[in-house]
Amino acid sequence: MANDIDTPTAIAAIVSPIKAVGSLIGFAAGFAATYRSGGAISDSILHGILGALLVMPLAWFLALFLVREGIKTNVADQQRSYEAKLLRAQRHVAEQMQASGMALPPSMQELLRSSPQQQIGPGSG
Repeated sequence: MANDIDTPTAIAAIVSPIKAVGSLIGFAAGFAATYRSGGAISDSILHGILGALLVMPLAWFLALFLVREGIKTNVADQQRSYEAKLLRAQRHVAEQMQASGMALPPSMQELLRSSPQQQIGPGSG
């Protein structure tokens, strides 16, 4: 990574707030359900804690799923960017070889015949 944040710290920075929000939602749901049905405050708090404990693993799973999808998208963007740069470099070499009068192999002739803007989308710049 370009900065000094390591990967586990970066992932924890994404996962922790989502787990916290999930726990708060679970607590609110458990507390509200018991309190609105006539339960005592102590029972409502206990049901709120139980709700938080039940929802926190779901929030954790959701957060890890979102991180994984973000990583997969980033890797795909980097692959597309690399392939576009490689194609431009190969095309440049083929143009230089052709300008100097060297015989081009068939694969390099194909590079010159194909359109210069084959890649469209993120990372194609």
